Amino acid sequence: MCGRVTLTSSIEELCNNLSLSIREDQKALLLPLPHYNIAPGQHLPLLFQDNTYELEAFHWGLVPFWAKKVSIGYKMINARIESVLEKTAYRQAVRQRRGILFIDGYYEWKKIEGKPKPYRIIPRKGKYIALACICDRWQDENNVPLHSFSIVTQAASPQLESLHHRMPVALHPHEQQYWLDAQTNIERLISELENGKDEKSFEYYPVSKEVNQARNNHRGLIEKDSDGPDAGDQLQLF
Repeated sequence: MCGRVTLTSSIEELCNNLSLSIREDQKALLLPLPHYNIAPGQHLPLLFQDNTYELEAFHWGLVPFWAKKVSIGYKMINARIESVLEKTAYRQAVRQRRGILFIDGYYEWKKIEGKPKPYRIIPRKGKYIALACICDRWQDENNVPLHSFSIVTQAASPQLESLHHRMPVALHPHEQQYWLDAQTNIERLISELENGKDEKSFEYYPVSKEVNQARNNHRGLIEKDSDGPDAGDQLQLF
């Protein structure tokens, strides 16, 4: 599962670092950045397959085009890669509407002496993690559109499963191109992502329990908790 992320760059820094742009109308929809404790329900900058040069604002929590209420999105913040091609809510979206979310870390909780302890997972090299997402477009009764997404997840690597049994699907640069290409054989790509063993190096470390409350948002949240357990060894995610 991936239910809380960080993006500690401003939108301008993100665009500059990735050689992308964003329109002012889309920028106005985003939550304020940088942000140290992003929860579902917020609008985040996504690279969508129909426009691979500009970031767009997408709501975290997929709302299928056929949904009656937007609240269904809170149940669809993640999509399991093992079933994404078959599930009604995802099978059309994964074939036609894919995107990438760039973050610089995410949180998971591990039980320490029976109590959940938050950890932040970050890339060992590079600034951002490129997460595979599936997207959809929904309209309310006034035909106002909502663009939304789910983060695709897979079984955790052996090194990470002590924190959580799931992890987000992180894309290499060449995988990003294929993920966004509408002509990609998505069945083949899904199989390669699910079964591939390409190493993506990450590190993790304990952080303050203040992260538990989504309303908390300050730079201190991403600092190592000096009173917590030792940080883990280098992790290899694939």
